[in-house]
Amino acid sequence: MNGNEEINIRSKKVMEDAPLLLVPPKIRKFDEPELLPERNDFTMSAGIAMTPDGRIWVSWFGGEDGQKAFMMMASSDDDGQTWSRPRYIIKEPLTPNGFHRSILGGNLWTDPQGRLWCFFAYSIGFCDGRQGVWASVCENPDSDDLVWSTPSRLCNGFVLNKPIILRGGEWLLPTTLWDRYLMGFCGGDLKTSDLFHELDQWRMSNFMVSIDNGDTWERRGGVFAEERIFDEPVFIEKTNGELRCLIRTHYGLAETRSIDSGFNWSKPVPSNLQHCSARIFTLRLKSGKVLLVKHGPLFQKTGRTHLTAYISEDEGETWKGGLLLDERENVSYPDGFQSEDGRIYINYDRKRIDGEILLAVFNEEDVLAGKAVSKACRLKVPVQRTAEAIKEKK
Repeated sequence: MNGNEEINIRSKKVMEDAPLLLVPPKIRKFDEPELLPERNDFTMSAGIAMTPDGRIWVSWFGGEDGQKAFMMMASSDDDGQTWSRPRYIIKEPLTPNGFHRSILGGNLWTDPQGRLWCFFAYSIGFCDGRQGVWASVCENPDSDDLVWSTPSRLCNGFVLNKPIILRGGEWLLPTTLWDRYLMGFCGGDLKTSDLFHELDQWRMSNFMVSIDNGDTWERRGGVFAEERIFDEPVFIEKTNGELRCLIRTHYGLAETRSIDSGFNWSKPVPSNLQHCSARIFTLRLKSGKVLLVKHGPLFQKTGRTHLTAYISEDEGETWKGGLLLDERENVSYPDGFQSEDGRIYINYDRKRIDGEILLAVFNEEDVLAGKAVSKACRLKVPVQRTAEAIKEKK
C-alpha cells in the first residue's frame, strides 16, 4: 500500500467517525485514578478562574500535547494555598474506527453573572481539519457538586484563551481554524487528504461574538496572519473602542487592529514585542491598566523561560516594570484573572512531561517595582504535580 492509498483509507474512516464529534462530550466527575498527574506524568496549562464565593478553579490537559489529550479540573477553597485532586474530566473513548478523540485547547472563565464557563476544543486525533469549539456552563460553581450544562458546539476550530467583554457589552471569544499542514493523528498526516476542504477559506483566527450573555454565538470577523501557527489570539480593547489582537506565529507575535468592534482587521504585521512561538496572556485590569505576561524582556527574544509580567498605562502601546514569575526553562502557557481586591493570579506549566502546574499571585505594585514588594506576592506555588516533580521538590 502506497502513501496516498493509506491516506485515502484513513480519510474514509475519519469521515465515517466524524458525525460522532458533533455529539456533545460529557463533563463528568473524575473517576480514573490512573490519570492522576502523579501517574500520568503530563500536565499542560489550560485556564484558571475565580467564582463568586472565592473558589479558584484550574484546568489542564493530561495525556500528551497531541491526540491522547484530555482535560481535567481541580479547585482550591483557600486562595490557592492547597488544591483538590482532579474533580472533573472531559475524556471520550476511541471512535469505532479506533481513533483517539482529543480534548486539546480550552479555558475557564467566570462571566458577569457568576457562572463558570468551560470552553474546550474537540477533535479526532490531534487535528482532523475541522475540530470544534464547545462550551459548557455551570451555575453553581461554589457548590460541592457542580451541575454542568450539556456542552454546545459554537463553531469549527480550536479555542485556548478567554473571551473579553467589549465596551458595548458583547462577549468576544478568540478561536482559530488551523492550517492543513497541522492535520494528523495516529502517526499519519492528513494534510494532503480531501478532508474538509470546504473549510479552507476559514483557516485563520475567527472571532465569535455573543450579544445575549452566551446564549448564542456568531462569527463577527477573522484575520489570517502569515507564518501563523496555532494562533492563540489575545485581545486588548482601548477606551476609544479600537481592538488590538496579538497572534502567535512561527517568528513570534503578529499584531492586527480593528476600529469597528472586530468586523474588519488590518493586515497583521510583526509586533514590536519580541517573543518565542508560545502563548502569551493579556488582561485589562480594574485600574484601567493592561497586564501582559510573556517570556523574557520586552524586546528580546528568548525561549520558553523567564516568564515575566509587565503593565501598560497607555493601553498596550508601551510597557513598564517586569516582575519575573519564573526564571526556569520550559515554563509556558500563562492564563489568569484579577480578583475583586485587585490581586492578579497567573497559572502556567513547567516541563509538561514529568512537570507541574504552578500559580503566581501578585499586585500591580509588584509588577511596576519589578520585584515582590507586597504581602500578596506568592510565586511558584504548586497546583498539580507529576511524580517526577514531586521527587524534585523533596
